[in-house]
Amino acid sequence: TKLILLDSLLQEKKKMSSQLVTPSTAVTISKSLMLTFSGVVTLWYLVTPYLVQPHPQFNLDYEKYVAEKAQATKEANLIENWTKWRLFLGDDDRNFTIFSLQRSHVDIQEKNLMAAFEWREEYKSIISRDDTGLTVEREDPWYSKYGLYNHYYVQKTENGGIRFLPRFMFGVPHHVLEEMYGGADNIPITGMLTESSAADRIVLQCIMNVVTLAVVFLLYINNPPNRAEKKQD
Repeated sequence: TKLILLDSLLQEKKKMSSQLVTPSTAVTISKSLMLTFSGVVTLWYLVTPYLVQPHPQFNLDYEKYVAEKAQATKEANLIENWTKWRLFLGDDDRNFTIFSLQRSHVDIQEKNLMAAFEWREEYKSIISRDDTGLTVEREDPWYSKYGLYNHYYVQKTENGGIRFLPRFMFGVPHHVLEEMYGGADNIPITGMLTESSAADRIVLQCIMNVVTLAVVFLLYINNPPNRAEKKQD
């Protein structure tokens, strides 16, 4: 009985020596890597909407398109909506809507006018009038300065009016993008981590390769090959 017990202890010792790390260390490493992976993925999905930026060329192209399409007029105090959303203006006493790619003359005397888009009513633009024409004061949430949440801006025109312009392509009607670029192949696209989407794909593929290697490593340290038993056989 003592010999059998001694032999089993020796076999267990050989098995332990053949392992890369101890079982407790393997469990600790596994939990640490899983927590790190879960935390990184969760943080990525939470942070990326605040990091996305439009392609600079798109803003230049769209402002040029708007300048060409805007009709020359001497009429002052025009509010132009160059987004694909409806723009609601007014207050409890009076209110009206400026539809996509439309404009309207507004006579603002003493009382300011509030403007908001249909899908972002918490983004408020207070329109007033001074000696130079219409002016806009933004009252937006704190997150409106970042990424996708900074989805439009206001531009003054020569006749004292204002234009509401989108910062991203998703704020432009589809037929306008077709008219500007002629198809998806010519649309300027920027990456999130790099300057191009192709480089982004390479970075993400490298990350996935690291994850694959980490999984293989975890499988190895938790199920190491039993060299001692093979030699005994």
